[in-house]
Amino acid sequence: GLIASAQNRPLQSIRAFRRAVERNPDSPSTRYLLAVALAGRGEKEAAREILEKILGGPDFPEAEAAEAELARLSQEKNELSQEKNELSQEKNDG
Repeated sequence: GLIASAQNRPLQSIRAFRRAVERNPDSPSTRYLLAVALAGRGEKEAAREILEKILGGPDFPEAEAAEAELARLSQEKNELSQEKNELSQEKNDG
């Protein structure tokens, strides 16, 4: 997964990380890497769900980075929601 990621091959990276999670489902570090790969591919809701789940469990080395990624994804979601609301309001006002 890391090699595919470094070679800018996101689909191969996601597949590799999913296989790694299947082999080691209790590894929050592996799930974190999968979440980052998914977010990079635009699958932000799936990434957010994984990050929320692993951050609710035992501590792991990438926990701080996972918290930062979750905050970034949540901020993007809030900004998109706000933009949609503004567009809807403009449409209703027009």
